[in-house]
Amino acid sequence: MLRKPTRCEDDRYDALTVMIVLNPASERTARAWRVGWAPVAVVGLHSALAATIGHRRDLDPVFHFLGGAAGAFAVLNAIVFFPRQLSSLSAWNPWVVAIAAVVVAALLWECGEFAADRVLGTHVQAGWLDTSIDLVLGTVGAAVVIVIAAFGRRHVGGTGPPA
Repeated sequence: MLRKPTRCEDDRYDALTVMIVLNPASERTARAWRVGWAPVAVVGLHSALAATIGHRRDLDPVFHFLGGAAGAFAVLNAIVFFPRQLSSLSAWNPWVVAIAAVVVAALLWECGEFAADRVLGTHVQAGWLDTSIDLVLGTVGAAVVIVIAAFGRRHVGGTGPPA
């Protein structure tokens, strides 16, 4: 039987979360999708382009920037949509948490590229400069999202970072 849509735990209506759900896990799945769609889209677009036109070094900076932006977007949304599960992060500034998470993810991504080069012979990394630029671009992408989120929150009625 269909149940009536409910409010999120943070007491905000969200179209994806409050849609009619068929089982109790659907609401969590809807919130998880709301959090993770941006990184999935960036990686999916990158993979689709790589499969059709091959790995293009000229597009690499764009995807590292977008990956950092998508990662920060996901972390900030996770803090909002899963407040109980991420309550241990409430003592930290969400902007710092988002930047730190993106930096860690970018480092892991670069380690994956290094491993793929060594094990699969992909030749994705062009050296230390390439790796450094990729890390900086991911961090800058995250910082841009955080500045936009902070500006929007301050000028659309909020007072600062999400609680």
